[in-house]
Amino acid sequence: MRRLRRLLVILGLMVCGPAGASAAADMPACRDLAVMARELDAVVEMLDRSGKINEGSALDRNMGELIEGLAVLAEAMDDEDLGLQVEIMRQTWDDMDWKRFKPAIEAAARGFERIYRLHCSY
Repeated sequence: MRRLRRLLVILGLMVCGPAGASAAADMPACRDLAVMARELDAVVEMLDRSGKINEGSALDRNMGELIEGLAVLAEAMDDEDLGLQVEIMRQTWDDMDWKRFKPAIEAAARGFERIYRLHCSY
């Protein structure tokens, strides 16, 4: 999660940075996006196994950072679809509604994968 925090700082600087920056400079490094991809995969895998995230667990505590990272990425990439899925994730996580959370995180993972493939598959 330390690397995810670093990614959040990078993404935050992208969103708040100078408006004249080039599109290439606006994109976080592929290695940073790979960290977020592993986090998403781990959460989806845990949900597949257990069907829920236990309140107060390490995963529950880190979920906020993952959701925030995805929200910042969606804003930085001006991706409304990803932003919508992240908002659904946030709401269903807050409500601990795992039945609705799982499809939302899977949809967000697909949106994230699209961004990753577009920018990191040379």
